[in-house]
Formats: sequence, structure tokens, C-alpha cells
Amino acid sequence: MDLTADCDLAVKLNHFISCDPLKLDEGVPSFFIDLHKLAHELDRNQWLPELLDSERFVEFYEKHIKSVIKEDPTGHHLNHSLTVEINFLVQSITQSRSTFCSKLASRQIPHWLFQLIKLPRNNPCICLLQKQARLLTNYSLRILLNILRYYPSMRSSYKKSGGVRTLLSFLSVWSVDGNQRLNVRAASSYMPVRVTALLLLSILVNEDENEELHRNDSYINVLIKALNDSLNLHQKRPLYSPSHERAADELLVGLKNIAGLETNKKWLVGCGAMDVLKLALDIAFELKCSAPNLTTCTSSDALAELALECLWSLAFEPQVYTRLAHDPDLSQRLNRFSDDHLWSSNCCRTSRNILHFLTDPRLLSTSWTAGERVRDDGHSQAGQLVVVYEQGTRRTMLKLLNQLDRAGYLVWMDFEDTYTVDVVARAISRASGLILGLSHAFKLSPYCRYLTQYAHSLGLQPFPVHLEPDYKPDGWLGLYTATLIYIQLTEDSMLPQAVSQLVSQLGNVGLRRSCPRSAPVSPLSRHFSKERTQPIQPAQPSPSSKKMRLCVDTRTSLRVQEPLESCETCWHWDASLAKNEGLLC
Repeated sequence: MDLTADCDLAVKLNHFISCDPLKLDEGVPSFFIDLHKLAHELDRNQWLPELLDSERFVEFYEKHIKSVIKEDPTGHHLNHSLTVEINFLVQSITQSRSTFCSKLASRQIPHWLFQLIKLPRNNPCICLLQKQARLLTNYSLRILLNILRYYPSMRSSYKKSGGVRTLLSFLSVWSVDGNQRLNVRAASSYMPVRVTALLLLSILVNEDENEELHRNDSYINVLIKALNDSLNLHQKRPLYSPSHERAADELLVGLKNIAGLETNKKWLVGCGAMDVLKLALDIAFELKCSAPNLTTCTSSDALAELALECLWSLAFEPQVYTRLAHDPDLSQRLNRFSDDHLWSSNCCRTSRNILHFLTDPRLLSTSWTAGERVRDDGHSQAGQLVVVYEQGTRRTMLKLLNQLDRAGYLVWMDFEDTYTVDVVARAISRASGLILGLSHAFKLSPYCRYLTQYAHSLGLQPFPVHLEPDYKPDGWLGLYTATLIYIQLTEDSMLPQAVSQLVSQLGNVGLRRSCPRSAPVSPLSRHFSKERTQPIQPAQPSPSSKKMRLCVDTRTSLRVQEPLESCETCWHWDASLAKNEGLLC
């Protein structure tokens, strides 16, 4: 489409947005047909997302959705087609624009979308039979999923809006009378709605709510089938399931989330998840070797990394662990993905992590009762504090680390997310305490689980920091932290109070022994953002403590303490990373 046509469309869309949603004409404006086509090629038509990613459009969209909800529940005299087209545009933009998702979230659009989906005319039984209802629901679910991927902290608000119960209703495929199974064609048309609902549920459900999922005995089979269907390089669009309208990487993320729940691990293996994951690894290897261009390499790396993460999550079930540990075919596959010259750093690290994990079965038999494991050997206060966190919460944990450093504590954190678990485990073995950045994603992460379990086996004292609003740990993490006091840090404004509470809990644990009365600001602190809080006063070291030096092991980058007459501090810091993360002043 030429520039003149683009300008004409932009003018028409601008005028459309400026209208009152309550006074729009019946039907869909003709220019929406062209917008629909452009939405499939947003990379070549950047003016469209830039125009829609605005407060003005979001305000218009909010008014439109509310007006649809408040109209006659029977759906008579409503402009369904227009709502479908608008939702299609919105879901297209939310796929790639975090700023747009942020604007939608700030106006509580997810809440209104759930209200829209709950309307009688969008009931699952109606969606099965009516295309307009099916499309509207599918696009609404896609918007919800895209927002949640960019902003996992919205998880609690989704649940408060009744998201879990609403989504569960879309998993079963029944006829309107509730008694007869629908024909194959109707079920096939409904499948994209069902899969999108399942992907959302994979993020939202906890261990208790997962039991509701198991009442529908086919949902895991649906996900496995969709993933298997997407692992086909000979389709028009490789690594994509046309019947489920989902890419392989999206389905693997859902599988990884489901595999993080305890009761699902055996079930997934019984449904053939292992074979599908091995197939995904084989296809990733084939892609990498057959067509080594940038796009293909990126796809193969992402595919392999997600498949490996799924395997690692499944391996925490003892029977699955035994099966994996004695599978020479799997070991051969894992070694393939450890080649730094061929695979991405994330892929290599995950592969090595699994290989390391499969060599130490002792951790699987460790009791999770935290109070019974904390050591009391007289040396528990010596050594550094180690931070274990999930990647999505890195920025918050860096801010916390900065304040602890100012308060005189010696803190080790893999803030670049580059170390394998054996390196971090060595840091933990020299530590005096473990700071945990708790969230639902932390609980699902095999990396976080392994390190937490290793620290627990050593009797290391944990200090949990709550990072997700209204999150209640369950499963293995719930058992581990059941007797501990949480420190709330779900918003940046809570940082000063959180640091004060954490220092009160820590006392001398992890304190830099040579720290003067007024804690110096380390070189690390100078690389943080300008939005700083005032440093709190450090806890005072005991009179008998020896002066120590913090130095860096050049082979492992581990910070260790050594006796010293005068204090020196050396920090390993990547300024380029800090600049990219917006942490440089």
C-alpha cells in the first residue's frame, strides 16, 4: 500500500477514534478491511501501532467495551462486527507493544474484558455455534494473554476478576443442551478459543485450582496435540499449528507453566510429553544445522531452550528423574545443546544445568520443612548473602541489593543471569543466608527451585521477599516458607520499609565485617537509577569480628571474604548491562 493510502487510512482512523463510541453508526466502516490486512504486517506498517498506542485510543476502547457490556444482555441491536474488528486490532498491537499493554492495564481493561467474556451471548456453548461470538471471545482472550505476558504482576487482578472460573468454562466442548458431544467440525472451529483459555490458565492456576483442571481429563492431551501439530517444518508456516492458531514457542511456554505444578508432572509424562519434547529438540537441532540464517537460528535457540526448561521442570518428580537420569538417548541430546559455538548462552546454560541436576539425586529426598533445616553451628553469620530470583523480577531485586550494600551487607547476585547452577551453588555453599524473590514465576522456575533446594539441604537460613501482589506460595515453595515471615515488596514505594524490615531480620547475618559505622557506597551503587531512597543505617558488627576483604575469584566470579587489616571492596559489574536496563545515572 502506498504512502497516500496510508495517510488516508490514518486520517479516517483518527476521525473514528475521536467519535463517541455510543454514537457510532451500525456496521463496520469500510476502511477497517484495509486495517485488518495491515495488522498482519505491522513491521512494515509502523504508523498503525504508533497511532493506536496512545491514551486517546485506549480511552476510546475503554468506552466502547463498557458500552457493549452495558447494552441489552441478549445482544440485540448491538454492533458485534465492529467490536470484533476493534478487538482484532487491539490483540495485534498487544503482541509486540509492552507500552500499549501498560496503557490497557492502567485503565483496568483486563477487568472489562473478563466482564465482556462473561456475557450470556459469549457463553462457551454460544461460541461453539456462532462465529462472531467465537471471534470476539478469542481476540479478547488473546489480549488478556498478551498483557499478562508483559506484566505478570497482573496475575492477582485477573484472579480477582474471576478469571480462573471464567476460563475453566471454555475447556470443555459440549453442545448447548449440555448432554451431547458436538460434531468434529464445530469442535475444530472452537479449538483456538480452548487453547488460548488453557494458556491463560497455565499462568493463573495454583496447586489447588489445578485440581479443577484435572476434572477435565482431556486438557493436557489438547496441549500435547497442539504442540505436536506445531512441530512440523513442512507446513506453510513452520513451527505453527494452523488448527490451534498457535506457534510452537507459545505452546511450550504453556507446557512449561503446567509442568511447574506438582500434580501435573506424572500426568504429562503419561500423555507423551517426553516424546514431544525430544521431537522439539531434534527439530531445533535440524533447523540450526540445515539453514543457519539469523531468523532460523533465533527460532531454533528459542525452541530448544523452552523444550529444555520443560524437561527440567518434569525432572523434579522422582520417577521422572530416574527415567531421565538413565536415558542415554537424552544425555546425547543434552550434550548437543552445550556447544557455545552453535547455541545461545541461555540454551547452553539450561542444558548444562540439567546435566548437573541429573548427577545429584540426593536433593529429591530433602524435607521441605524450613525450620528443621536451618543450621546453628556458630558460623551461620559468616559469609555473604545470596539472592535467588526469577528473571522477570531482576530490576526490583537489584534495587534491593543496592540498599543492602549501602547498609553494610555483603550480597552476591547473578544479576546478568549468566551463571550455571554449579557456579551459583558454590556461592551458596559459602553463604550465610539466602534472600528469595518470591513470585508465582519463581515457584514455576526449575532454576529457582534447584538453588532453593540446594540451599535448604545445607541448612541455609532463608529470607523471603514477596514481589507479587496477593501471591500466596503453594506446592514446594509453600512448604518451604510456611513458617517464615514475608517481607512485602510489591511496589517500588515499599522499598525503604522492605529494606528496614529485612535488615532487622538479618541482624549480623551477611554483614560486611569491616564495615565502618557509616556504610560506604560501593561502586555498584553508582550505577543504579536516580530514583534512590536514603540509605539506612547499617547493623553494627560484633566487637570480636575480624576485618575482612571482599574479593573476586577470577575463575568463577564468586565474591569471597578474606581476613585483612584494612577493607577493600571489588565489584564485578557490567556497565553496558546497566545502561541497557536503565540503571545508569
